Amino acid sequence: MPSFKQAVQDVIDNQGQTAPGDLTSSGPASQSGTPTSSTTTDSTGTKTTTTTPTYTYHYDGDTITYDTSSTVQTCVGSNSCSTTTTTTPASPVDAQDPTDPCTKNPNRVGCMSLGDPPNDQVPKAQRTLSYSQESIGLPVGCPADVTVQTSRGPQVFSYAKTCDVAATSKPWVLAAAAFTALLIVLAALREL
Repeated sequence: MPSFKQAVQDVIDNQGQTAPGDLTSSGPASQSGTPTSSTTTDSTGTKTTTTTPTYTYHYDGDTITYDTSSTVQTCVGSNSCSTTTTTTPASPVDAQDPTDPCTKNPNRVGCMSLGDPPNDQVPKAQRTLSYSQESIGLPVGCPADVTVQTSRGPQVFSYAKTCDVAATSKPWVLAAAAFTALLIVLAALREL
């Protein structure tokens, strides 16, 4: 992964400008974290402990480090309170956080670097499409009635009602088929 300085230089260079030789970073001098509090009760009374982290930042060119100070206030009862402050030495901002899931498994999908595409050009092709109507040779007209001999005598099954419904729905079926054919042609054109 490129450094902050290298990333800024790459962006400036790609815009046709020259990056300055020394990059400096700036920001807040310190920042307070979210206090955490816990309360316990034992034979001596109620003990409340409040821990407040404070981060002090140090800027050196393009490197940022910070000190972590923790102020712990412990109160037993309502009158007896004591305060202690501990400071952890400076560490780089980009140091790996042990609670970060990417530290434990850098190959996770959300942690991996995306990289650069091998070729940013979309492949194109030219094709000639032609369409011609074809007859598939299906019979036109309603089939003849079918007579079946049963124990009650001959039964006649007529296709007249089915043919009437088919004749009424024919324009809709043809319109749906034409629309489907149009979608197929548009999908083929999109691949060009």
